[in-house]
Amino acid sequence: KSYYKYGVITLDTSFFVLSAPSQRLTPNTANGKLRTIEKRIAVPNGKSAKVSVWVRKSVVGDGTVYNGSEVRLIQLEDAAIGVTNNVVLASTTAASYGAFEKITGTTAAVNDNGVVRVFLDCDGTTGWINADLWTVEII
Repeated sequence: KSYYKYGVITLDTSFFVLSAPSQRLTPNTANGKLRTIEKRIAVPNGKSAKVSVWVRKSVVGDGTVYNGSEVRLIQLEDAAIGVTNNVVLASTTAASYGAFEKITGTTAAVNDNGVVRVFLDCDGTTGWINADLWTVEII
């Protein structure tokens, strides 16, 4: 269990895609974003990374409904590889309430060998989200 300014991250053995556990993010405010630990992807010069992750938002039957913004998959800026701003690669839809939804985004092509950093973020005052099965393809 990890405690952060904007919420708590734990392992969840109740909700997962193929096998337990998934990662549960429980935000505590709508005024800041709780985010996963950065996923770091080695990407060669001129290539991109196609990143996918399965996300589920809690519903009434779980005990409480997630009331935050759509969950976003974000690439962090890194001027050394040609990414000058954070980039939202993908976000969830209403389909992720009570069921896992696969979101996929493709990073910008890097202009030097480097490490692309991505994460999910969420906010809200009730409920939680689950993240599971991150996959990466270099393209």
